[in-house]
Amino acid sequence: MTTDQHQVPPAAGASAPTDPDRRLPVAVRHPIRVLLGVLAPLLVAVPLAAGAQERLVLGGVDDPTAARAAALVEQRFPGAVPDLVLLARTDDVDSPAAEAAGRVLAARLAEVPGVEAVASY
Repeated sequence: MTTDQHQVPPAAGASAPTDPDRRLPVAVRHPIRVLLGVLAPLLVAVPLAAGAQERLVLGGVDDPTAARAAALVEQRFPGAVPDLVLLARTDDVDSPAAEAAGRVLAARLAEVPGVEAVASY
């Protein structure tokens, strides 16, 4: 009977490994189990996510002010897709001074390079 002088005895209360394969990673020892462990959640998730794209929306916050502004833009400028909307406030929107200021602002905006269209109330 030969003894290995280089073998370290197990710590107190610990048992020596009986199977040399136990030192291998789990993925090497049990590849089918690991593969099933990865695929099983995927197979469950795919049917659950089947209709998700139709339920997802761009944006994420329903802002009543933005909704009112979008409705107002569509009402006053039908078919237009605005890239920028400016809101100017005055006490009397129909006063000659407000109308003149609106025309000046619209004319200045129309002169900006890259601006394709300007509309004013």
